[in-house]
Amino acid sequence: MTRATACLVVVLPVVLSACGLTGKPASAIPGATAISTVPGLTFTCRLPVVQPLSAGAALFQTAFVDFPSRTVTIDEKGAFEQHNELYTSVALPHLTGLSWPSWDRTFSRWVPAERDAISPDGARYAYAIAGSDYPKTNLHPLVHLVDIGTGADTIIPLPALDPFATWAVASFTTEGIYLRKLGYEGTSPTDLWLLDPTTGSVQLAARESALGSPRAGGVWVNSLDPADAGALPDAYSGTLLPDEVIRQDLKSGAKVVWFYRPGKSVHLLGLDQSGHPFVLVAAGQASADTVELWLVSAPGSGQRLWSGSQASDLSALVGDAHAVWFSGPGGIFMYTPVAGFQKIPARTGQIAGPCS
Repeated sequence: MTRATACLVVVLPVVLSACGLTGKPASAIPGATAISTVPGLTFTCRLPVVQPLSAGAALFQTAFVDFPSRTVTIDEKGAFEQHNELYTSVALPHLTGLSWPSWDRTFSRWVPAERDAISPDGARYAYAIAGSDYPKTNLHPLVHLVDIGTGADTIIPLPALDPFATWAVASFTTEGIYLRKLGYEGTSPTDLWLLDPTTGSVQLAARESALGSPRAGGVWVNSLDPADAGALPDAYSGTLLPDEVIRQDLKSGAKVVWFYRPGKSVHLLGLDQSGHPFVLVAAGQASADTVELWLVSAPGSGQRLWSGSQASDLSALVGDAHAVWFSGPGGIFMYTPVAGFQKIPARTGQIAGPCS
């Protein structure tokens, strides 16, 4: 395995602590500059979001945030009905899936699947369910392959699993549908499998990579360097937390460490349009512990975007031609190389697709 140096060079005028340097602390999330005050952000697009609801029968509502006005428009066409664990669209053709919806630009409609579970051409999505004999056994698990345009549902049998174990869709790519196995209460095998949707065959794709979603021939994995004597223990389970982010090539199996911070908790948040990882680095698991957001441009070369606390809830990273978008505590956030990391005031929701 190739290991990059732990000393990452920061190129913005923020805290330069990685190599023992000092400087002005980076802004925490609550103090981020309002997007309207940043010069040069004149693009026009609509950002799809899913907003959780605290009252009523529905769990969420779908909406668009328009830019540059930041106006929020509720989209009634994104209504779904929930039956047990499945969501079914009210709009025709009816689409059923396991997840809160994502926006599919190909058919301009909401789809009950995570973005990684939608095919690259936006024409199909996949979800896996346990067999009717689950949880005592899981001898007949299935993948549903759904055509978004017609609603046609193709059912593909999967290999049987042990009791309480299930299959889950990791990513729908041009190579096929990557699957991972989920165990009971987090005890999951770590291998990644590839389903050929045409033949139904399932082959082992990579070991120790089940937590990542494949992209561009590789998979990104949170990992632990066994040589890190100061590795942080999980406050709940006692197991040691990951301290590095690795990219594993799916063909050769070669692993390269892109980011390493001994004595810290390191978590891959997602990738930008160019395949560069955004990484969260935490000093601990307490709410007051410092958390940093890094953009890593190459193995051992990174840029810290900000430092603060209460940031571990950042999620749903989506990159497009305008910006990289995040869902976060108390709002929506965006990053551009020119403006940096910014909060969009008074706007909340889970990012459901690119701004277009």
